[in-house]
This record gives sequence, C-alpha cells and structure tokens, in this order.
Amino acid sequence: MRMIRWGLIPNWATDPKKVPNPFNARAESVRDKPLFADLIEGGGRCLIPADGFCEWKAEGKKKVPHHFKLRSGAPFAFAGLYDVWRGDGKATFSTCLITNTANDVVKPVHDRMPVMLAPADFTRWLDRETELPDVLSLLRPYPAEAMEAVREGFELPSKSRRKPQFSSKAARNPAHSPRPTLTCPSSSTHGPHYRIR
Repeated sequence: MRMIRWGLIPNWATDPKKVPNPFNARAESVRDKPLFADLIEGGGRCLIPADGFCEWKAEGKKKVPHHFKLRSGAPFAFAGLYDVWRGDGKATFSTCLITNTANDVVKPVHDRMPVMLAPADFTRWLDRETELPDVLSLLRPYPAEAMEAVREGFELPSKSRRKPQFSSKAARNPAHSPRPTLTCPSSSTHGPHYRIR
C-alpha cells in the first residue's frame, strides 16, 4: 500500500494542471479511451480498499446521503486504475476508480456505482497475465442481494460550506491504521465524488 493522489494524471502530461484528472472511468468505455486503455490492458490496475460508499439523493429541497455497504459488513475493494507522472524531480502516483451501471440497491439513488471487487477477484484483477476478456468480465455491478443501503441522518451542507477533497491514503503498515472508509464530501453534476480516508 502507498499514499496516492486522487484524480488520475496521465504519465504523458507535460503539465498536470492542463490535462483532465478524472476521478472516475466508465466500465463501458474504459478500453476505448486513450487515457485508460493502456492502464486497463497493462500494469495500471489497482485496488482501492473500502467498506462502503455514499451517494446523495434529492428529497424535496434537501440532499440526503445514503450509505451503501455489504450486508456482511466485510471490507472489499473498488476496481481502480493508476498511473505514475514524473515531473518536478519526483514521481507522483495517481488513481481513479471504475464505475458501472447501478444494481437494484443503488439504482433508486443513483444510476451509477463503483465497480466493487470481492477478495476472490483481487488476484485476477491485479495479475498482469490475466487475459483482457477476463479482466473486463470483472467490471460488472455487484450482486444486489449482497448489499444494503442506509439512509444517513444528515443533509448536504450549503455550497458555501462545501470543500471537496479528493485524496486516497493507504497506510504503509495497515496494522497501525484504521480500516479505510469511503466517504463522500460533496455532490456534483458530474457524478459522485469519493474520498478514502
């Protein structure tokens, strides 16, 4: 595990501020987009550990968060892509997660959801020798019967109070850190934003 920047920076960028730094990649087109194609086909696949994720649902004039997790309470991982940008005399690791159409648990709140991987799929996802069709077969909505949704009891802060944060922290020694938890600090018309803490 390592500390990594949230928002993908392509390795070929001359200036990270002048190219898109996506937080999400769509499973349906990840193989066709030049920004993601080499990563999904080669050594750019990674795991983003979590035990749930959050989406906001409009209820009248309010936006209320809903927390999605496994019924078992077990941790899992999001299917992610990473790249390494070298500039300013250092190497910057950055990442984004892959999304797919929502399953029946998430669909009432949002039409997209992160691709979730069970521990049994971790090796296939990370192994560079895994054939591409087998890799792409993992990019499916997680079984709805294994998930649950919890409506949280707080509302989205006003725009003036929102300060989106996008960072992914993974402890070098997991024994000395809490289990990673996915939270969602903001809502956007561009889709869900996530933060791993």
